[in-house]
Amino acid sequence: MAFKIDTSLSYADHFVEHGFCVVKGALSPEYCRRGIEEYNKAVGTDLPPAQWDSKLLRAEESHGRIGALPALQPFVETVYDQPGIANVIETMLGPGGWSGKRHAAPFICVFHEGNKREVAEWGHVDFVRVRIPVIGNAFVLQASLIDTEPFSGNITIYPGWHKILQKILLKQPDFWYSDDGDENNTWRRTMPKVEPYEFVAEAGDALLMHHLVGHSGNVNAAVNRTPRVAIHSQVIAKEWPNEIDAARKDLTPFLRSLAQNGSIKLGFNEEEVQAAAYKERRERRSDEIPKRASDMTLKTPAKR
Repeated sequence: MAFKIDTSLSYADHFVEHGFCVVKGALSPEYCRRGIEEYNKAVGTDLPPAQWDSKLLRAEESHGRIGALPALQPFVETVYDQPGIANVIETMLGPGGWSGKRHAAPFICVFHEGNKREVAEWGHVDFVRVRIPVIGNAFVLQASLIDTEPFSGNITIYPGWHKILQKILLKQPDFWYSDDGDENNTWRRTMPKVEPYEFVAEAGDALLMHHLVGHSGNVNAAVNRTPRVAIHSQVIAKEWPNEIDAARKDLTPFLRSLAQNGSIKLGFNEEEVQAAAYKERRERRSDEIPKRASDMTLKTPAKR
């Protein structure tokens, strides 16, 4: 069975309880239409997204995942200026809580012949072979520019992991994620199987994701070959707290989501510790860092 959204909860409370939420219609139809125009220009075709596939976009080697598209950067960063998104950010972080930093990228995943129609059993977190922040200062927001369908390269969430993983980290700060080897086996033994949620979106819908919740970016094997065409962004708070009093009644939804295991007092500056952890990872051999879809480049095809 797949996880079902609890419609009795507001989207903010759903994020707190389950580590993610979906905000319907966060982007306007006009913005989505303009976005598709920009994406068409960037991938080099006049065909509508429903006709994109890995052969057309020359993405066979990545099984349909399209990576860096620098030409789209100015457009995707405007996602923060959209009224619906700005309202979501203020709801989650409180008035003035956003840092103003813009970290956004296009996410495209098109149909590829041979991809399997399946959802991964386990998810990952975006801290690969590096310290995982216990508190952190950001969440992920992915907004869809088109209607998608099941198995169309959608992001899948593993609800509730944000509570479980944080509880582990509070006792075992050096627990981390790796995508292979013994450490990956330990991850799979430690993190439980849960009913996944696949973000099958309507155009304009946005998914918010806790930094500690499991997730997976699936390949595209959709029946109707519908691609995923989205903007994937980080929402970074102005402050990186080192302690949270769970008893406070004025906590923002974002802070409440970080206090589900009770009050936390780290006793150190986590932002500085995390920066040092990233520096240490950069100093390791570069081949230890997994190749990610965002590192792939698109071979732009001729227009058709």
